[in-house]
Amino acid sequence: CKGEYKMIAIDLGESTMKIAAWKKSVNPQFADAAEMVVNDTSKRLTPLRMCFRKQSYFVCDHSTPNMISNIPNYIWNVKRVIGSSSLVEDAKKEVEEGKLKENLELDSERGLYNVEFDNKHLKVDAEHAMAFMLEYGYYIAAKKHDDSRSQSEIAKSLGSDGSRMIITVPSYYTLSHIRGLQLALDLKGLSDAVFLQENVAVAVEFGYYRNLDGVFSTPQVVVFANMGCVAATLTAVEYKENHMKVLATRSLMLGGDDFSQRATTVLEGLCREQLQEATGKSVLKNELVLRNKAKELKEVFALDEMDEMIVDIDFYGGDDAFFTGDVERGAIVDSYADLFARFTAFVEDFFACEELKGEKVDRVEISGAAMRMKRLQEIVARAAFPDNPEKQCNSTLNMDECVCRGACLLGEMVYREKSMRVSATTAPFAYNNGSEEVRHEMRVLGYGDAMEGDAGAAVEMVCATKLEEAATQHAWQAVAEHAREVEHTIHLWSALQDEWNSERNTVDHEYYHGRDTLKTKQSRLGQLERKKDIGATLTAEDEAELKRLYAERDALLDRYDVVHEKVNRIGTKPTEENIQELKELTQELK
Repeated sequence: CKGEYKMIAIDLGESTMKIAAWKKSVNPQFADAAEMVVNDTSKRLTPLRMCFRKQSYFVCDHSTPNMISNIPNYIWNVKRVIGSSSLVEDAKKEVEEGKLKENLELDSERGLYNVEFDNKHLKVDAEHAMAFMLEYGYYIAAKKHDDSRSQSEIAKSLGSDGSRMIITVPSYYTLSHIRGLQLALDLKGLSDAVFLQENVAVAVEFGYYRNLDGVFSTPQVVVFANMGCVAATLTAVEYKENHMKVLATRSLMLGGDDFSQRATTVLEGLCREQLQEATGKSVLKNELVLRNKAKELKEVFALDEMDEMIVDIDFYGGDDAFFTGDVERGAIVDSYADLFARFTAFVEDFFACEELKGEKVDRVEISGAAMRMKRLQEIVARAAFPDNPEKQCNSTLNMDECVCRGACLLGEMVYREKSMRVSATTAPFAYNNGSEEVRHEMRVLGYGDAMEGDAGAAVEMVCATKLEEAATQHAWQAVAEHAREVEHTIHLWSALQDEWNSERNTVDHEYYHGRDTLKTKQSRLGQLERKKDIGATLTAEDEAELKRLYAERDALLDRYDVVHEKVNRIGTKPTEENIQELKELTQELK
C-alpha cells in the first residue's frame, strides 16, 4: 500500500524539471523520505519545453516525438526570461549561441515566442509557456492510477487535497522573476506555492540529517559549488549543532551551455563543408544536431579520461552531409581558456569576500551536472584549500536531485513536522488581469530577516540574503490579457473539434439509419415483396404500385447519397462555417 504524498517540491532547471514528493512510509521499519516523481514516460527528468503542431500543443515529455522536424514551433529556455529580461545582456548573440530559442522576441517588458497554430501565427508569452509546464508538473505530482479526470482537473486538485508546494528559484533571480512564476501559476488556476532559494535547499539536503547524527557538534564551514546550464553559484554555510547559517553566496552567469557552445564552435570548424550544403529548415535541424553532439563531447572530455573521440554526425540537407573523424580533447579544452579564466576570477573573489574573512573552509561539495568537469573542481579546491593542495572537492550529494530532495525535506520539516525554521520574506505582487485585480503576498524562503516555521523548532537555517528588484518593470496586465486570448484560441479550436465530431457523428447516423429504414421498413413495399416472394400472383395494379415504390425508394436513396457526398466535400477542418453546413445537411437528411 502506497503512503500519501504531502509536501511536493518542483526544481525548475533551464532545460529540465524534477519533482520530489514527501512519502509517508506505511512500514514502521522505513523512515519517511522524499521520493522522486516520474512523468508519463516513467522518467524522473522531465524536459522543460512545449511545442505546437497543427491544431494541437504538447508539453514536456509529450513534446519529444518528431522534434527535429518541427523546431520553429518549440518553446524552451524559458527560465531565464520569465518575469524579467534583466538576465539577458545581448539577446541576438545568445540566440546565435543557442542559449535562447531563435523564435523568442524579447524586450524590457515581455518575452514572446512566435509559433504556428492551425496554420496561423501565434505569440506565446514566456509566463504562459511556463504555465503549461507547471500545470504538467502539478499533474504528474497529483495523478493517481486510473484517474479519469483531465490533466487540468488533476493539476488544479493539488493543494485542495492537503498537499503543499515548494518551487525552487536560483539565487540570481530577482523578485520580478519570482513574480513571473506566480503569474504562471495564476494563468492555469493552480494553487499557490512557496518559493525557496536553490542553494538553501542544497544546504539542508546536506546538513539536516548530519545534524541529527551529531556531526556538527564541532562547527564546520562547507562551500557548495554549483554550475547548471547558465550560471555558477558558490554558497558558504556554517554548520553548528541545530544551527545552519549562510555566510555568503555569489552567482556568475557562466554555465554548462557556455562550454557546450565552445565545443560546438570547434565542431563547426571541422564540419564546415557538410554544413554549407544545408538550406532552409535543414539549417535549424543541423544546428540542433551539432549542439547535441557538442554536449556529448563536453561530457566525455570533462572526466579527463580520453584524449580523443571518434565522432560520427549525420547532417540534414544533402547526400554527402555526413561527417566522421577524430576530435582531440585538447582542441575542446583549449577553447575553454577564457571561460576557465572567468570562473577562476569569480571563485577567487568569492573566497576573498568580507563575509568569509577569518573563516576556514572544511569541505567543498559540488552539485550541478557541469561541475563534473575536473578542471572546475580543481579551481574551486585550490581557492578553498590554499594550504592543502592535495585536498579535493567532494561529490557526496546527488548532483541532479539534491535541490529537489532538499526542498522537499525543508518543506516537510518546516510546515509538517515543525522541527525546523528558515529565513523568509514576504513579497507583494498585484496586477490587473483584464477583469479584476489580483493580489498575492508571496512567501519566499532563503531571504530576509524574518523566520518561517514554529518558534520552538529545534533546527534553524539562517540566510539573510536580500531579494533584489529587477531594473525594469514587466507588463503583467498585458501578459495576463494576452494569455487569455491564446487560451481562447487554443480551446476554441478544441471546442470546435468536439462540436465537429459530434455533428459529423449525427449526420452519419442520419445517413446510414435513413437508408436502412428505407430498405427494410416501408410497410406497403414490404407487403408486396413478401406477397411476391411466397409465389402469390400480383395484379397489374400491384405490379405497377411495386414498380412505383421501387422508383421512389431508389430516388430517395440517391438523394441520401447526394447529401452525404456534400458532407464528405466539407472536409475535416472544424470551422464554425463548416459545422453550420453540417447541421443544415443533417436537417435535410432528417
